[in-house]
Order: sequence, then C-alpha cells, then structure tokens
Amino acid sequence: MNHDVSIARQLALLKSLEGKGVRLASEMLKEGAAGQEAAQGGKRRRMIPLSDLFPEAERLEERDGAGLWRVRTEAATDGRPTRQGYACPAGAWGGAPDPRALASLTGEAGWEGLDPETIVYLDTETTGLSTGAGSCAFLIGLGRFADDGGRFVVDQYFMDDFAAEPLLVEAVDRELRAAGALVTYNGRTFDLPLLAARWTMQRRRARFPDPHLDLLHYARRLWRLALPDCRLTTVEREALGIRRLSDMPGSMVPAIYLEAQRGLHPERLVSVFDHHAQDI
Repeated sequence: MNHDVSIARQLALLKSLEGKGVRLASEMLKEGAAGQEAAQGGKRRRMIPLSDLFPEAERLEERDGAGLWRVRTEAATDGRPTRQGYACPAGAWGGAPDPRALASLTGEAGWEGLDPETIVYLDTETTGLSTGAGSCAFLIGLGRFADDGGRFVVDQYFMDDFAAEPLLVEAVDRELRAAGALVTYNGRTFDLPLLAARWTMQRRRARFPDPHLDLLHYARRLWRLALPDCRLTTVEREALGIRRLSDMPGSMVPAIYLEAQRGLHPERLVSVFDHHAQDI
C-alpha cells in the first residue's frame, strides 16, 4: 500500500501527544534511574501502550505483561486517500489480480480458480538483517483485497515485548493457514526463512501458503538492466511512478524497536509502521 500524503500519520501523532507531553518528558527523565533498577532487580521496562501512538490499535492478547497488538488500515482501491494519508491505486491497474493471469505468468496451475480475496500480501520488520535464530520479526503485516476488490486491508501485527512472540506466531499462523496463496517481495530469501525459524523456536510447524509469488524475481527479470537496482522503492519510483513522501531506511528499524523496548523514543515506531505499510 502506497500513499501520497504520508506525513498525515506523523502529524496525527503529534496532535495526539499534545496532552501527554509532560508525562512523556517525565518518562525520559526517569530513564536513567529505571535502567539502573532494571539492572539491579531484573525488571524490564515496557514501552508505552501502542494506543498512545495509534488510536486505532487493538490489544488482542497479553502474556506476562507483554501484548500482541493489531493496527488495521483500509483503503479504497480507487485511489482515494485514507485519514492516515494512504492511497491504493489498484483500481487504475485493473483491481485485484486475476488468478488466471497469475497462473499464466508463473506457470503454476495452483493459482487457477483461487479467490483473489484469499491471496495474502506479506511483509515483516525484524530485529536483525539475517534469517538466523538471533533475529525475530516484531511486526508482521498481512494485506488482502476485500469487497470484490473495492478495498485493500492491511493488518499489522506487533509484539510490544519478546515475551509476546508466542502470541504473534499463533495469530499470524492462523491467518496464513486460512490463506489461499502468498505474495511477497524477497520473501523466499528473507521473510519466509526467518518466519520458519521463529515458528520452529515456538515449537510450531510452519505451513505457509502455496503457491507463493515473490515479485522480486520478476522485477529483476524485467528491470535488472534498466534500473540502478531492484529494491522495492526503486521499482516503485522508476517503473510505477510512485514516490514515497516520507520513508526511512530499513536498516534503522531494528535499533528503533530495541530502543523503544527500553522506553527510548517510542514515537519513532510511527515511522516504522509507516515504512512497513507502504511496503505492503
């Protein structure tokens, strides 16, 4: 999901925090003392509730003080911007994908006869840039078309502490088992191997949808020689004419999440969610 007025989300955040400035400043001043207390007593600071950043955020479950959240964004596929500033121009490109066209494109008969609304568009934000056991996904986004292609819905599942990972894995696993197919950008190399490792760590067998369309491979076939690179933002800008007005380098994401867990600058998570939603 891309947008043309993406600073609207950041402006909404600033407005929502106007009445909370004193409390947030106090939290920052107490950070040093709280860090010392955590080191001495084994206590862990929790980041501020996600609802302080996103009024629409839902706290789905909680375990040992850690919570699983969901932020849902819906956009009409005719390109009209949402309150947050997102726009989905899929209608101008033919709407929801035709499974028959996907079967012809990929050569995989499994796409034939699929309901387009069961195709899930997946992206993750992680604590590291590798797929090893030391990295985990703290934010998993699932997008899908609804209302016969009239809406595109993005659900961003977020764990506010590592103790909530079992809840995150369970919720996303339930959604993926119900999906008919999967679409990613570099998912075969990064997202799915990382998720499979986290599923294993939670003693759960990963059963991701098949067929799976990884758009990066097709982007490379089409534009490898014509573009400086095939990163998603480059393809959006150079091939599709879509420019992100606000975005952040993905390399900054792990540090922002880890700092937020310590109570440092949790407001920066808004930019992480914004980057993630645009990727989907």
